[in-house]
Amino acid sequence: MVQVRVVRSGEGYRLVGESPVVAAGNGFLAHLMVRRFSPATVRAYAFAAAHFAVGPGAQHFHPVPARALALFRGQQLRWQVGGVHLAPRCHD
Repeated sequence: MVQVRVVRSGEGYRLVGESPVVAAGNGFLAHLMVRRFSPATVRAYAFAAAHFAVGPGAQHFHPVPARALALFRGQQLRWQVGGVHLAPRCHD
């Protein structure tokens, strides 16, 4: 059975364990800390990632390249605003 736990260090929260989710999860948590998310928010994401890491979805987890992730974020943003494509406005 895979075990992943959340630990708190001087740099914030991170995952420790033997799952492919750990490295990607720690990268995401570091991103949140750099973006100055609340420590409580980072902690919540850490526990969510730890639960995912030991669940059935983790065995099929494959990290995606950063470019693909950036494209996904763009698609997610369009979905969040109701499928409307946000084009930059031109000011005369």
